[in-house]
Amino acid sequence: MKKLLLFMILLAGLTSIMSAQNFSAFYGDTPQLLENPFGPGFITGANGYGDVAKYQRIDFTGDVKLTGMKFYFAYVDIVGDPDNIDLVVKSVDTEGAPGNEIKKVTISVDDLDTTFAGNLFMLDEAIDLSGPVFIGFEFQEGFDDTIAVYADVDGEGDGANRAWEQFSDGKYNDFGTTLEPDFSWVIDVDLWISAVYDDDTYTTESYMDEPGDIANPFGWGFMTGTNEYSDNGKYQRFDFASVGYIVGAQIYFGANEIVGYPDSVAIVVRSVGEDGAPSDLLTSVSTNTAVFDTNGIAATVWFPDAIAFAGGFVFDRRFIGLEWNEASDDTFGIALDGDGFGDEANRAWERFSDGSYNDFTDKVYNPDFSWLLDTDYWITAIISDEPVSVSGEPIAPASYSLAQNYPNPFNPSTSIKFTLAEKINVNVTVYDILGNEITTLVDKELNSGSYSINYNAVNLASGLYIYKITAGNFVDSKKMMLLK
Repeated sequence: MKKLLLFMILLAGLTSIMSAQNFSAFYGDTPQLLENPFGPGFITGANGYGDVAKYQRIDFTGDVKLTGMKFYFAYVDIVGDPDNIDLVVKSVDTEGAPGNEIKKVTISVDDLDTTFAGNLFMLDEAIDLSGPVFIGFEFQEGFDDTIAVYADVDGEGDGANRAWEQFSDGKYNDFGTTLEPDFSWVIDVDLWISAVYDDDTYTTESYMDEPGDIANPFGWGFMTGTNEYSDNGKYQRFDFASVGYIVGAQIYFGANEIVGYPDSVAIVVRSVGEDGAPSDLLTSVSTNTAVFDTNGIAATVWFPDAIAFAGGFVFDRRFIGLEWNEASDDTFGIALDGDGFGDEANRAWERFSDGSYNDFTDKVYNPDFSWLLDTDYWITAIISDEPVSVSGEPIAPASYSLAQNYPNPFNPSTSIKFTLAEKINVNVTVYDILGNEITTLVDKELNSGSYSINYNAVNLASGLYIYKITAGNFVDSKKMMLLK
């Protein structure tokens, strides 16, 4: 009874939100200002051809609520009094071009910011959507200012044909070769226009409580990001007590200052090592510091691989974090709880420039090099009941498998990995060399996917042991050596 009570107390720190808020959909990669190679103006804005609008398609795959839009303008030149532009949301017509107007917001070009902080516009009322839409900007009659948004380098548009424009005669054309290739720029790019939306398809889990100070008290930079100590990784541990998949992450930032062009960063999922520190890389996705909004809109990423977890009375733990190159010259910091709100669970970690890890408390590694804070990062895990890819398509292994444990030999902990081709009842049990049952690691129904179990044999004597999996007709076993 005491163990169950303790388990419930530990669970209390993990916040599960049934309706995930403030997702962002953004396709930007490497920013550049695309000048018109044939005359004045810009490909992605006003030019000598009388283009009157530019649009970016956002490929929603299910029911969402659009709550805002964000534009990264690279150039603004005002002639006389500033003109107005219309920020619009449009449907996608049968030819794939912008269709009917869904929403329009009129602003002055004098209000446009050309830094990488971007221009965020929240809607006064959420818009229910059930598929792709266009978000763009349109010039009003008599427009004589010159503006342009950033676009990717040619080839970074994934061949998806999401960037479109409208001519002065009212016709639409894509930047590729769909409608009018003779009047197209014939480039594969995305415009730096993003959507802010809510999606109740997924749950999110986090430990966020009260925001605290993220500044480095001993010099420049931030405890939770770049600083004078050349830290190059920050991680939040998640202690899962259920079954599901990590399909994405949201990171809230308290500070972000971009020097020149945005730096590249990686959002990662890592396993938890024997010593409690971040360990094996399970999946990662690249983004850049331009998406680090400090207005309460999380930087949202979707992982290329769905990472399975299967917790219960014993937690199944994963780290989600941010990693960057030491040459990064941008200065940023992840939002953080105040000291004392970390439940003394030691979930916040970091990586130093020499590749070593340390926790934020004095419990594990080097208290002389720790911030000595009981806190959690403002990082959330996006969770799905089923394995899905970035495109929303199901992911499932093609077959069943049982991997050799690692490390092997081990002392006292090791990881046992297996894959399931379908939802099925699974049993994983450890035996001694004589066939006597030692312990059952898993005995429940699991979804298809890849799993990793951490096995701690601290109470066993050195020797050879066997672990066996049974999943329907699939049965396999392997030997492992415990050396103390």
